[in-house]
Amino acid sequence: MSSHGAFALFKIWIVISLTTNVWGIEFHGKIIDAKTRMPISGVIVTVANSSEVKITQNDGYFYVRSKESDVMILTANRTGYKTETDTFKVSEKMPLAEIIMHPQVTQLGETIVVGSNLSPRATEPVKTVRRSELRGRIKNTLAESLSNNAGFAQRSSGPATARPVLRGMGDARLLVLEDGQNTGDLSASSPDHAIIIEPMATDNVTVTRGPQTVRYGSSNLAGVINAEKNLIPKSSPKSWTGNIALSGATVNSGLANNTRLEGAVGQFAIHTDIVARRSDDTTTPLGLLDNTHSQATNYAIGVGRINKSKKIGAAISLYDSKYGVTGDAERGHPNGVEIHVERKRVEFEASLPFTIFNRNKKPVEWFHAATTYWHSEFESSGIVGAEFGVVTIDGGLRIPMSTGESGFLYEYRDYASGGFTFTPPTREYAGGFYSFRDWNYQNWKLVSSFRVDVRQITPRTERVSTIGDVSEKIFHGFSGGGSLQHQLAKELDVKLTWMRSYRPPSVEELFSGGPHLAAYSYEVGNPESDPETGSGVELATTWKKSNLNLRLAFYENRYDNYLYLGNTGRMSYRRADLPLYQVKNQDARIRGTEGELLFKLNDHLKIFTTLSYINGTFTSPPKQAMPQIPPLMWQTGINWSETPLKIQFLFRGASQQNRLGEFEEATNAYHVFDVDIQYNFFKQKRLNTLKLAINNVTDTVYRNHLNRIKAIMPEPGRDARMFYEVYF
Repeated sequence: MSSHGAFALFKIWIVISLTTNVWGIEFHGKIIDAKTRMPISGVIVTVANSSEVKITQNDGYFYVRSKESDVMILTANRTGYKTETDTFKVSEKMPLAEIIMHPQVTQLGETIVVGSNLSPRATEPVKTVRRSELRGRIKNTLAESLSNNAGFAQRSSGPATARPVLRGMGDARLLVLEDGQNTGDLSASSPDHAIIIEPMATDNVTVTRGPQTVRYGSSNLAGVINAEKNLIPKSSPKSWTGNIALSGATVNSGLANNTRLEGAVGQFAIHTDIVARRSDDTTTPLGLLDNTHSQATNYAIGVGRINKSKKIGAAISLYDSKYGVTGDAERGHPNGVEIHVERKRVEFEASLPFTIFNRNKKPVEWFHAATTYWHSEFESSGIVGAEFGVVTIDGGLRIPMSTGESGFLYEYRDYASGGFTFTPPTREYAGGFYSFRDWNYQNWKLVSSFRVDVRQITPRTERVSTIGDVSEKIFHGFSGGGSLQHQLAKELDVKLTWMRSYRPPSVEELFSGGPHLAAYSYEVGNPESDPETGSGVELATTWKKSNLNLRLAFYENRYDNYLYLGNTGRMSYRRADLPLYQVKNQDARIRGTEGELLFKLNDHLKIFTTLSYINGTFTSPPKQAMPQIPPLMWQTGINWSETPLKIQFLFRGASQQNRLGEFEEATNAYHVFDVDIQYNFFKQKRLNTLKLAINNVTDTVYRNHLNRIKAIMPEPGRDARMFYEVYF
């Protein structure tokens, strides 16, 4: 489909939606324990005469959509509590509803439903992918799970190494966090490094954009992705609950399972999670991709002690993975590379009362984590070609204020490498202070923020090498921004956001030097690299009618000293079979637009579409296109549902990408068809979900423009996936 065709389709959906008014109102609620007043997780919320099924997480929240009627009937069910069924009066402006559930052992009266003006999260996400959606998509990586959302793409060098890209920004420019903290891995440094986040063990994934992202980091123009695993319990369940999930895939004979168990022992809440997955080599329409197998295990246990005013907890997790990167006889390793990754992590959290600057009496939050990460790359002969070890100790303090939040973050990082890489062992010390405030007046909302960071990078041995002066570096800078939002009408609002970002060069960008076979390159850093700063502006509008949800965004980001590892077009004189990649600084500009549209034709049928377009240009002479920029991407689909069945047909595609960076390969346009069927049923008051998905139904040959080795690695062929989950 051409870009003109995609935009024409987008307009057609808008016109059709204006003639229909049957979608309903979004209804938000929270499940509360009658005795402790704490939120309850694992509650199954269903809507009468609807296929809507929601399961609350640790925060107890849920949302559903009402029908075109004045009332809605909800049923809340959880083991250990009395099943509650209540009728709500539906209106356009409804407060957050609290549903009070009573333990099964106590004979109590009716459920109480009251209005609540609870404050929203400290940061309001622009996109939330909930646990039911993540598991329903049956994907192996976080990047795959998010790839069908507007603005998202994925960078990879194989099935196991995919990492999200948002608005053309990836690697160190896109913060990907786990429960609000750094993952401690090296996925941002190279396309062959896998990200250590397991979708099957994730509750929600949120995308946050705007001034409030300073609470997470300083490189934030595209946004921040946070995988909420909630390893440390936030509530104390009255009984033991859990779920078991199994999935399988034909494209690589993949199998995966997840077992979760939550409960309490005395005053301590317990959370356990186990995930195991394995897959063989991936099949494409052109044949088998050798050495693309993978296996991974993830074990985690968290303990929390919770009362009305204090929360304290800790968690331990272990991730172990082995995966292959396919070989290329022309680029250094014909038989591919085997990679082994291991991460061990201990984390702590505490929430304590604090009222000096806090009128709302929200608790002060302290969080801390210690992570060890080990990454080894083995050549076909068994020799270690590259090896990396990182110890990270980080954390921070968040202090809620009457109209915002302030906080301090700290990080210590000890980096070492081995094999044939020559990056020196290096220690990093970093700290940052941030603050943001928000003001509301009638139909206006203003948010402002500021952050300052300092980072010291100290090689253990200082020397002058072939790449330059390897010595201590100290960087400091500031970031922040503001947003102004105005409610033009009941259904329409407009938001203007402006941001400044700051990113110092990483250890690899400064001091790397050596072959990296799994990345098909010989990589050379630049010790004289300057920090990267960016400024961005976005205009976004959201239009919500009873039958329509439309979101449009237009943005421009400008960078001074944009840092990237670029292909020089030459082969390394040290390894004549590997292309030479060098870290460079250039000024850059990225412009883009994205849209999402959803409307409902009747009570059972809805249509949705998304569209993303990005244009990246280096503005330093000579001006040229930036590499690794996604083409125009779109998807459109039809979703039919009637309790207990859901069926979805999805068409997705991309235009040809022939606006290329230096020494970059073009990719052709493609169109792919997927189908999903999901069936929910209850047995002995336990929710069961069965899903069948067929991806790339027509077995189309297509390639991901952001795959560095796309010339030898087309995307997977026809793939039938099965998923089953039971809650108990």
